[in-house]
Amino acid sequence: MIRVNKDYDDIPSSIIKYKNEIKKYLDSLESNNSSDNVKKVRDNLWKKLRKEIQEKLLEDIYHKKCAYCESKFPLESFPPEIDHYRPILIYPWLAFEWSNLFITCKKCNNKKGTKFETKSKKINSPPKNRIEWDANSKILLNEKPLLLNPEIDNPDEHLTFMHDGTIIKKNNSERGKKTIEICCLDREPLTLARKKIIDDYKEKIKDIYEEFLDLKNENNENNDNLNVCVKLCGKEITKILLECNNPKKNYSLFRRHIHDDYENLLVNNIIGDKNYKDYVLKYLHPK
Repeated sequence: MIRVNKDYDDIPSSIIKYKNEIKKYLDSLESNNSSDNVKKVRDNLWKKLRKEIQEKLLEDIYHKKCAYCESKFPLESFPPEIDHYRPILIYPWLAFEWSNLFITCKKCNNKKGTKFETKSKKINSPPKNRIEWDANSKILLNEKPLLLNPEIDNPDEHLTFMHDGTIIKKNNSERGKKTIEICCLDREPLTLARKKIIDDYKEKIKDIYEEFLDLKNENNENNDNLNVCVKLCGKEITKILLECNNPKKNYSLFRRHIHDDYENLLVNNIIGDKNYKDYVLKYLHPK
């Protein structure tokens, strides 16, 4: 999960187009309509709104990734799903609220379900002022949700990783711990996918280093060979670091973890020759 930029004023045109029907749905919540009738009205509206909302979330906001686990779409045979950060079972008036809609994978959405724990009391009726329906409104923030919101919170302050791809809470964050539990972000396929990223990076650096060792054994006096390998290694690490800073990549929070500890992960743990290591670091940090 990473922080994303979502303009709450840039509402999809379909929500505006069907605002009268949305109002009828909201009115039905206040009337004595049966829950089945309310659900029917909501489901019919979603058929009209879903496509544009999903495309906007998928393409413009979340870079074709799940809001929670950052897996890239398409995933196997499962299409992306629209998730309500605050579940409509508890907050039915937020069913079509732009600030309450995320794009998620089926597994995260199923794991999350209707769970929504807060440290303070939940509001049980819609605020009269529609501005307070925004997820970043004071009245909703005062509920103190335990599930991280990538559109408001900075997940990097609550989540971190072990070098094998295992996700853990950061700085003893209760919200980090709960977010991992609620969405099951430590499930094995995710951990293995993250581990493969660091393993692939290490393999690339290892291959270049082993080429240097072979050349060194053939001609220990040839500094040209050393320079060529240093440049190759430096360029590859630079390329990796640029990729790790790309928010459009899958598992980009884990990639940032690699970026922040690259000297240890990609240099010190792989390159044994001190001179070669020093040259590589000088290439990456020229004075």
